Amino acid sequence: MNLDACGLLPTTSNGDRYLITAICLASKYPDAVPVPNIGFTSVIEAMIQIFSRMRFPKDKLIKVLHL
Repeated sequence: MNLDACGLLPTTSNGDRYLITAICLASKYPDAVPVPNIGFTSVIEAMIQIFSRMRFPKDKLIKVLHL
């Protein structure tokens, strides 16, 4: 899994200025979540959304987020 933060982009109507992007290296599935900033909380919430859509096992996700 490759993750990246893209921005500073034009502000959306929701106040988002960045994209957290992900590409699954095995399937090549891309995903992106708009976020208002690239602070810790925004990035973690975006990662949870992305990993949930990619069916990342919840027990492994919890381990990753507690590192």
